[in-house]
Amino acid sequence: MNNALSKFMTVMIALFLLSYTGYQAFRYIYTSYRTENAYRFEVARSYNTHGILLRDETVIDQQTNGVVRYTLEEGHKFIPDTPIATVYSSQEAAQAAEERDALQRELQTLQGIKQSTNPDELAELSLLNNDVSVTLRQLTADGSLGTVTDMEGSRLDLLEAAGRRQLITGEEGDLDGRIRTLTQQMPAVEEGTPIYCNRIGYFSRFVDHCEEEFSPQLLETLDGDTVQQMLEQEYPYDTQAFGKCVNSYQWYYVTVIPLEDAEMFQEGADLTITFVGSTEDPVSGWVEQVKEEKEKNQAVLIIGSTDVNGDTVSRRTASVKLGFSDYEGVRFSRQALRIQDGKKGVFVKGNSAVKFKQVDIVYTGKDFYLSKLDYSSDIYLNIFDVIIVEGNDLYDGKPLEQGRY
Repeated sequence: MNNALSKFMTVMIALFLLSYTGYQAFRYIYTSYRTENAYRFEVARSYNTHGILLRDETVIDQQTNGVVRYTLEEGHKFIPDTPIATVYSSQEAAQAAEERDALQRELQTLQGIKQSTNPDELAELSLLNNDVSVTLRQLTADGSLGTVTDMEGSRLDLLEAAGRRQLITGEEGDLDGRIRTLTQQMPAVEEGTPIYCNRIGYFSRFVDHCEEEFSPQLLETLDGDTVQQMLEQEYPYDTQAFGKCVNSYQWYYVTVIPLEDAEMFQEGADLTITFVGSTEDPVSGWVEQVKEEKEKNQAVLIIGSTDVNGDTVSRRTASVKLGFSDYEGVRFSRQALRIQDGKKGVFVKGNSAVKFKQVDIVYTGKDFYLSKLDYSSDIYLNIFDVIIVEGNDLYDGKPLEQGRY
């Protein structure tokens, strides 16, 4: 009995050892390792939202009898002796004054060209040709998109470049004749009555009568529900109001975002603000504050800015795209991440052995990470490294067998 049991145990142990040895040999010979190349990658970040603008602003109480023609553009700064607008007795008089101003601008442009007789004061021909080409291309592009906002200014730019080109090349062009014609055509028009404001600030003709209520002082008490209620209202402009003075270049944009998105916004971080549907350039700003309301699964996001243009002084609510600095780094799959001795890293192919390289994760994607890019480091993952994504028994210094990687 004991002899039979001993033989049985001997056979079982032999079978186990044979199976284990076979398994190890199979894993050594046939196991495949999946690799990938590390490469430089950028992630552009932006966030679309709808919010409300808070400014320090004052309605200009100005009664006018007649037709008002504004002389200041939206967002332009003024001081007490700056004429904001001119009042004319009739629409015809205001139109005549506008036509006269256009003729005066063209006349001044041509006179400036004629005065540039010193070759040192003239731009090089190649630069002038480039100016003409760029202006024409921009006009064509804006025209196709329906975003031409200053046709008269573009026309004068072309006129100036073409006139200076004529002076350099000696091409025929009757600048003197055109100057005489403009001088003779200059109409005598009603001068009108200029309007001033005894303040210093930025002008806007758009008044919604919320100027005093929606000031930056609200920031201390605003919560998400209040902001939502503010955004649900409409703020029509008073077409009878003269305009307003935005007293400070600093303004704020407030919106409500889901709590899960709040981690995208770090207080003090710089960003750009693009007003959707606007022809104005984006403005710069920063994350002023993020008020998390965890019980309501939302957060109040406050953006600050000191850039001023027509959008920032006139809009009460606006849809915007918030743009962040792009993330840049070495991209690698999330499956490749390993932790060794408490340090995050990946295994890569060395010359003859597996090598562990650390990673400094700067961005987490859906199925990948970005590690900080450092071309001079051999300790951290770098571009062109061959990463071992999947494999068994990997360790730093493990010899590389041919055909297994």
